[in-house]
Amino acid sequence: MVTKAGQLICLDAKVGFDDNALYRQSDIVALRDVTEEDAKEIEASKYDLNYVALDGTIGCMVNGAGLAMATMDIIKALRRGAGEFSRRRRSATKDKVAARSRSSPPIPTLRGSWSTSSAASCAAT
Repeated sequence: MVTKAGQLICLDAKVGFDDNALYRQSDIVALRDVTEEDAKEIEASKYDLNYVALDGTIGCMVNGAGLAMATMDIIKALRRGAGEFSRRRRSATKDKVAARSRSSPPIPTLRGSWSTSSAASCAAT
C-alpha cells in the first residue's frame, strides 16, 4: 500500500529485492532483519549465492533459471531429488564459491552434488 505521503507500507508480506541493485538502496538494506531468515541462506548470501533447502539427496549449484530448471529435470529423470539448491549470482567469483564450499557444514542427507554453469554468466575472477 502507498500512503498519501508516498511511503510504501507492506502488510503481512514477504518482500524480496534484486540483490544486484541493493548497493544503491542503503535505506532498503537497513531494513533487513536477519532474525527472520534461515541461517544457511544468510551464510550463502555472504558468498553471493542464494540457498534453498530441499528434501532430496543431490545438491545443486547453478547460475541461471534455465539451467536450474534443466538440472532439476535431469535429476528427477534419474529418479532422484534435489537436496539443496544454490544459485550463483553474477558477482559470485570462483574464489567465493570455493570459500563457501569449504565453510559449509556437511549435510548428512546429501549423497552427491551437481553443478551446472553457463560461461556467459560467470564472473571472470
